[in-house]
Amino acid sequence: LRLLDETILELLEQYSAEGDSYQELYNAFLMLTAEIANQSTAVSRYVGGVEINRALQGQAGGSAPYTAVSRDEQRRAMDFLARRVFAPDAFESSGELYRHLQIQRRGFDFMGTTEDPKIHARALTIQTGILAHLLNPVVMTRITDSGLYGNEYPLDEVMKDLDRAVFEADEAGRVNAFRQGLQLEFVNRLIGIANGGAGYDHPSQSQALYQLQQIRARFDQRQSGDPATRAHVAAVIFAIDKALDTA
Repeated sequence: LRLLDETILELLEQYSAEGDSYQELYNAFLMLTAEIANQSTAVSRYVGGVEINRALQGQAGGSAPYTAVSRDEQRRAMDFLARRVFAPDAFESSGELYRHLQIQRRGFDFMGTTEDPKIHARALTIQTGILAHLLNPVVMTRITDSGLYGNEYPLDEVMKDLDRAVFEADEAGRVNAFRQGLQLEFVNRLIGIANGGAGYDHPSQSQALYQLQQIRARFDQRQSGDPATRAHVAAVIFAIDKALDTA
């Protein structure tokens, strides 16, 4: 991922040729950000992960079929995602690059849509993919089940650390547009779980409800931030209150 970051910052220079459109630059950006998503997805599998050994009984070198990923490795993965995928500056690449991400026009392209680059949507797609895995009903249930055979990173800690990754870095100040999208997406997913989303067991629903209450309490105390941040805080509070009143 460090290599990908460095490569993205070099794209303008690498795809600079007089008379060319910016299509190849745009394509390269899409490919590199897709690879960022792939690598981040691989890391996310450690959280709630279970190692599988398919050796037969008595087979040399075999072990128990299922072994929970160690607590240290799971925490390391969560910390990595917090820094690389969820942090306020995770997708703040060069603005000079962003202003050159132009799709080459052919004929009547862009009818019914716009051609300007959707930077925040691209970042949120990557972040949403990670949230979708960490908050998947199968993963959340596995975290609880695997606690019976060695998992030392319980669901309450996973949810607390995920909450911290999404909110803590800018909890006392400005929340930029990348984080606004991430935080509201996280809250809406918690709402869906707490309201009895399909496939979620009772511990998962309870944890989601508890996290919503914690977020609501913290946001109610927030007084700082620019106008955009205050509007975001109001939107999060509104979403949680509406959900809790309905539940």
